[in-house]
Amino acid sequence: MDTYVYKAGLWCGSCVIKALVAAQKAAPGAIAMSPAEALQQIVSANGFTSESDYDRDDLPKGPYAQGGGEADTPSTVRDAGSSSGTL
Repeated sequence: MDTYVYKAGLWCGSCVIKALVAAQKAAPGAIAMSPAEALQQIVSANGFTSESDYDRDDLPKGPYAQGGGEADTPSTVRDAGSSSGTL
């Protein structure tokens, strides 16, 4: 699963887009798009050209393949079905 880093958490793609729509940082039509495509348009609409132009507290960064890779501790990803879940 690809994950995105947003507001100090790991998010699944569709969930991060839904969170951006709820925060009025993205149009509702973004939900029907692939997360990567939607995020690219959201970033561009906010006047940014790359991830280095903004902070992950403002807009998500990613995608990171396989939940972001290996870690010493379990990773938690927010998903649509719950507030958190362990990979």
